[in-house]
Amino acid sequence: SRVGPVEWLKPYTDETIIDLGQKGIKSLLAIPI
Repeated sequence: SRVGPVEWLKPYTDETIIDLGQKGIKSLLAIPI
C-alpha cells in the first residue's frame, strides 16, 4: 500500500498509464483481477 508500512507492488497502474500515454500509446485495455 502507498499509505501502509509495507511497500506495494510496482509499477503503479496510474504511473504506468501516464507513461504509456507519453510514449504515444493511444489505446489501453485494463482488466482488474
